Amino acid sequence: MNAPAQWFHDHNVGVFPLKTRSKEPACKWLGYSCSREHAARFVNYGVRLGTMAVVDPDCHDTIAWCERNLPDTPFLVRTARGFHVYYRLASSDGVPKFLHRDGLTIEFKNAGQYVVGPGSVHPSGAVYTAVEWSWRWDDIPVFPANFLFDDGSCGRRSAPGVIGERYEFPTAGVGKGERHAELFKLLRSLKAQGYEQADARIVIVFANENGCRPPLPDSQIFDNGWFARAWGNPDRPLAEPNPFGDDVWATL
Repeated sequence: MNAPAQWFHDHNVGVFPLKTRSKEPACKWLGYSCSREHAARFVNYGVRLGTMAVVDPDCHDTIAWCERNLPDTPFLVRTARGFHVYYRLASSDGVPKFLHRDGLTIEFKNAGQYVVGPGSVHPSGAVYTAVEWSWRWDDIPVFPANFLFDDGSCGRRSAPGVIGERYEFPTAGVGKGERHAELFKLLRSLKAQGYEQADARIVIVFANENGCRPPLPDSQIFDNGWFARAWGNPDRPLAEPNPFGDDVWATL
């Protein structure tokens, strides 16, 4: 096998460098491109998704559910907390970012997001390791277009398509893995409606305390600069993925 990052490059999947033992990009990753030789020299690198998608179960319950319900794929990567389960995508248009099934919430990372590539080193020192790599590109299944992402019990509402439309925070509550994503949508909607920053802060605190299960610590909203970055982000469609990279809430 070639260097892992080079393998992705050879199959037209974008890769880009990450900072040493970090999940943080070392470049502007969305538009990044490099040569095959450059990709082969990457140590820590990210894999830009779109033609590929990754299911990211990170606890016993979600891993067990994926084993029972998802199509078999040979491309499995052990992470610091679970697995990255790779699939090909026929189209990424309108594909949700989460699976809501049987009371579980599981990340389904795709277009506009990235994952840390196999062979890279997690901040904890754990190495992202492919379970095996003897298969071919065509052996990776295409994720079923008719897959049921939501079992109807989660009370989810789709995000408004355009910034400025009112966003309704999910009444059934928001679980781990998507708390920052939903709070981001709410915050951008409040700003577009003309809220002052101080008033928006109060609404975000209320939504977090009453709608997130469990609520995020204040330190993960305010002390690390997330609120300020989300507030200052240029207006864009609310349906667009996290503009700071999924790394911002990948460890939550």
